[in-house]
Amino acid sequence: MKVNFAAIAITAVVGTTPVFAGIETISDGIPAANSSLKVGVGVANSSNAYRGYDDRQSAIPLIQYDSENFYMDGLEIGYKAWEEQNHRVSLFLGAGGEEFDASKSNHLKSFDDRDMSIMAGTRYRYMDSWGILDAKIAFDVSDKSDGTVASIGYGYPIQVSDRLTIMPRGFAKWMNNDYANYYYGVSDNEAQSIGASAYAPGSSYKYGVELAGAYRINNAWELSAGARLQMLDSNIKDSPMISGDNETVIFTGVSYKFW
Repeated sequence: MKVNFAAIAITAVVGTTPVFAGIETISDGIPAANSSLKVGVGVANSSNAYRGYDDRQSAIPLIQYDSENFYMDGLEIGYKAWEEQNHRVSLFLGAGGEEFDASKSNHLKSFDDRDMSIMAGTRYRYMDSWGILDAKIAFDVSDKSDGTVASIGYGYPIQVSDRLTIMPRGFAKWMNNDYANYYYGVSDNEAQSIGASAYAPGSSYKYGVELAGAYRINNAWELSAGARLQMLDSNIKDSPMISGDNETVIFTGVSYKFW
């Protein structure tokens, strides 16, 4: 089964906000005899669960490179350590996804920023007629959160026509104590500034659903669109930094395949 389209996924990262981290252009998972390069631009509207954050509209670059041994999907670069038929194991370096900019919050301007972590890890992908299974584990190597994350997702590509493909997908992401506490914990000083109590969520998780689609205009040009709903567990929702229980993103883009 060969699938070649832009999709929303839990893996590689595009953009600079936690929600944009869920959007990527994914390669088809088939061993590449020759390299390929696809470049484009997208527009996303996202909502964030951090207290005082407004919805944000941003233009984001779409970059996909694939070769026999290496790939680049958004802000994730990887080396295909092992690939055989439907299986692929990769070593990768990419952005973690979560970040907090105090200047963008109307209620948490006294808080410290939480910078995005650079993560290194291992990714496994299995593709068959029943769908695409993707799992990864990654560790912070940028001395930001010093945390660990693990994720799993399942998607089922549906070939609507020769030009149109859609893919519904479910996913879950687990964050260890260090990672979750860095992005959603509240220190004593921060808590005092808003009249709350210090908070440490401990290990936490997110989960949700996505729907992505791509329309191939011709052999070079492709339109893509998608939407994601991501739910937060109770440990995250109970943080004084958080005012909601979900995050959303709606995305559309266009890309050009150079080779």
